[in-house]
Amino acid sequence: MQGRSNSRSYQIVWVAALTLLISVALVACDSMSTVQRTPSPTSPPTTTTIATMPPLMSEVGWHTVFTLGDPSGNGAASIQKSFTANKTYTIFFSCKGAGTLKIKYESNTETAPCSGSPELNGTQPTEPAHSGETVTVSVTPSGDIVWELLVSMQD
Repeated sequence: MQGRSNSRSYQIVWVAALTLLISVALVACDSMSTVQRTPSPTSPPTTTTIATMPPLMSEVGWHTVFTLGDPSGNGAASIQKSFTANKTYTIFFSCKGAGTLKIKYESNTETAPCSGSPELNGTQPTEPAHSGETVTVSVTPSGDIVWELLVSMQD
């Protein structure tokens, strides 16, 4: 009878060890990180982001004189600002929306149509008539637009 009880003891120990091994394996699998997949949205998410405009910055060897703009689209009326032109200068501008942006400086006028995708625009480099000349830049937006302008002068 002792032979049967030894063999039964081994079976119990073996089943207990196997159960413990399976339990440890299941716990280990359960504690691994899982990736939860979410269904694709049926419509694009709504955002309240302000229109992204191309960055306006002076090139190497030039410096920023001033910037103007209406990035919120509040419909600012005509804005003007003056600067002293000691060297060659240029004006960069961009707009987005439905309308136009008119820039006047010296005897020049630039008009840019605005659309859903902003584009970087700029004037040709302009040499002042004489060093120390005062140049007035006037900006007139029309329509529902956001816009930015930068005046840059050669170092």
